[in-house]
Amino acid sequence: MGGVSGLLLQITPNGGRTWLLRVSVGGKRREIGLGGFPDVTLAQAREQARETKYQIRRAIDPVEEHKAARAALVAMHRRGLTFADATDRCLAAKLDAFRNAKHRQQWENTLQTYAMPELGRMLVDDITVQDVLRVLEPIW
Repeated sequence: MGGVSGLLLQITPNGGRTWLLRVSVGGKRREIGLGGFPDVTLAQAREQARETKYQIRRAIDPVEEHKAARAALVAMHRRGLTFADATDRCLAAKLDAFRNAKHRQQWENTLQTYAMPELGRMLVDDITVQDVLRVLEPIW
């Protein structure tokens, strides 16, 4: 379709339409998604298909390259998660399990009183055993 071999418009049973590029990469047949129609026009799909085929000719696997880029992005976002943000997410998910409102409040107050002053601004990846001990020793 569109003058590029392997380019096709896939129509799903629900009526969704997406551009696919069927190619062979390293002896494996791949279907590479190029985006949904009408967000990606035929002209854009053609250009992406040509660019993808060019990468394959240069011995670059576009699917693996995309996975690596996505993994790097996820790692970067995880790297920026502070203890305070992680605590907020965890409490939002777990506090409903407590039937008693007093218990919910105790969890929140304990974390705010003891952990947040020491760990709140720290990145989760940077917290060490010594940091946790610094929080727990006054309580013990």
